Amino acid sequence: MLKAAAHPSVHVCGLALEALPLLILPRNSLSEHLLPILQQKVVYPMHLVSDTAVQTMELENADTDFEEFNQFREDCVMDTLTKCYLNNPVFYLESCMIALERLCETSPTSPSSDIYQLEGVLFCLRAVSTEASKIALLVNAGPAAQAAAARAFTSRRNCSIDNIGEDAIRHNDILVRCVLALAKAPPISNPLVLSQMCQFIGKV
Repeated sequence: MLKAAAHPSVHVCGLALEALPLLILPRNSLSEHLLPILQQKVVYPMHLVSDTAVQTMELENADTDFEEFNQFREDCVMDTLTKCYLNNPVFYLESCMIALERLCETSPTSPSSDIYQLEGVLFCLRAVSTEASKIALLVNAGPAAQAAAARAFTSRRNCSIDNIGEDAIRHNDILVRCVLALAKAPPISNPLVLSQMCQFIGKV
């Protein structure tokens, strides 16, 4: 099933993503194996965002256009990303944070593909930013508020949270590092990246 999720065709991947979320169960490691695959699947194929020459060479092998790819990300991948996050929130956020910090440190002369890798990481963060920011805000909350939030989050994850206070601290630290990485990044003019960046920051 993971091989199908990693298939170059978004149609094959989409079929796999209809079933995989049902297999992500509390405490299993499927989400940790699936997340790196999804982080690559959300990156725009170069034939959709490159110059005309590259488009002409690659278009014959393409099975989707720009609008279809966006729909695939929003309708298929988004739900599975959320399930991966709910199953292991800190792992999910740390994985995205590490990639974000690395990509924000690249120089302006880096390959153009890096900017779309950055857009993809921001998409993954944006997918869970509302939920993650709710947990991060609990860092200064009292015991009663943390207990209520833990019950609500537990009902979504179908398993108990060991320590909501520690989770809140980790969430807050990771989100802060993500925002700082973006603040220190070289100037970004790509509209796709700017859109994801604004949506992510707006939610955290």
